[in-house]
Amino acid sequence: MKILLISASDGGGGANLVPFHLMQQYFQGGHDAWMAVGRKVTTHDRVVTIPEWGRRCSFAFVWNAVEQWTLKLEEKSIKGAWRWRDIIKRARRIGVDAKEQLGRENFAYPGTWRLMEWVENGVDIIHCHMLHGGYFDLRFLSALSKRVPVLLTLHDEWLYTGHCAHAMACERWVSGCGCCPDLERYPALKKDGTAKNWRRKKRIYANSNLFLISPSNWLMERASRSILRGYHHQVIPNGVDLSVFRSRDKNDARTELGWPLNQQIILTVANQIRTNVYKDWATLEKAISLLGRNHDKPVRFVCLGEEGKGYTVGNIKVVFEPFADSAQRVASYYQAADIFVHTARADTYPTTILEAMACGLPVVGTSVGGVPEQILDGETGLLVPPASPVELEKAIRAILSDEVRYDQMCKASLIMAKNMFDIRRSATEHINYYTYAMRCFAKQSNSRNGRSGYALAVQASIR
Repeated sequence: MKILLISASDGGGGANLVPFHLMQQYFQGGHDAWMAVGRKVTTHDRVVTIPEWGRRCSFAFVWNAVEQWTLKLEEKSIKGAWRWRDIIKRARRIGVDAKEQLGRENFAYPGTWRLMEWVENGVDIIHCHMLHGGYFDLRFLSALSKRVPVLLTLHDEWLYTGHCAHAMACERWVSGCGCCPDLERYPALKKDGTAKNWRRKKRIYANSNLFLISPSNWLMERASRSILRGYHHQVIPNGVDLSVFRSRDKNDARTELGWPLNQQIILTVANQIRTNVYKDWATLEKAISLLGRNHDKPVRFVCLGEEGKGYTVGNIKVVFEPFADSAQRVASYYQAADIFVHTARADTYPTTILEAMACGLPVVGTSVGGVPEQILDGETGLLVPPASPVELEKAIRAILSDEVRYDQMCKASLIMAKNMFDIRRSATEHINYYTYAMRCFAKQSNSRNGRSGYALAVQASIR
């Protein structure tokens, strides 16, 4: 199979690492796998950057042509050419700013259409992941999905909302958005254009042939009530590399990191957890403060992914660590810890929980989104209500204070990770679904007027 995966980046958060790791598994399995990204951060030779500009005839194309012309003049050392190029850039930015002031999501990324060259060169499957992040023209899905099977993995709710990655308690995305309760929620808008954004996405999907993938049943159930309803869909849990994220002697891992051997260690992993609106730092901080007063043993609380000055609360020393530069280094943090804590106001299927369980850690997590599908409450960890610091502190203390229960949870986490969270299993399930999508697409291609009966049926169901 020739496979092209698309995502915002090939590094950073778990949602971008999922397609990157799948691509590696596909290539190792003998498939011709590539990844196209908006921002490349690795040096992998099978990752290509989606160009900023394309050949599609549009205002963006015209602006680019004029800018390239002024650039050539500048290269020839023609006096004043740089000023013309600066004027062109500012004029183009005015159009983008005008849309932003109206609350419209920006899809003006003509370089996306260069991906059609992959179709012309015989790609079998295109698998899209994180499509927001300022690099992808969502309108491209309609044309692309008529030429080749296109699969969408939902890592959050942006694809069916008027702007936000997580709708939280809001249900306006079911009927059309508008009157948005929180425009500051990522990706933020300056004005409430959510109803128009929602209708725009609805028109795009109604004109497209798509196959949906979700890592959790929770997210797929919500998608089935949205403008994405009616499409073929499959739930495929994400996976992690069990050769990297695995159980290891804690003392060895702690010695490597320079951590004390005689303390209990609690770990949390999140990018900029103190400012991320979807991560509940306030609840976690209160729970740690309570634990410092109620727990009689010395504890080290490590927050990986956040920089800052540490502090002490009772018996607990709070330490902030910036993100490690390799998966092996990240795994060492899990392997050195005793327990993993994940607090969130909203989440889909966090990779950090999978990594922790693969390293044999019990997990205490807030019961939101797809998290209850990862943690078996009472077996591999404990679930607590969101925004409940007292319950969170009790759950952490209950595990740290019971050695027998702790050992049982460690073993159960390892077994569950081996059975459900292996990246090789995830890659195999994806390949099987690709094969199914290709068969369906072949049947669709035989319908009249170049429009598939499947597409017409989906369009009718959405209307």
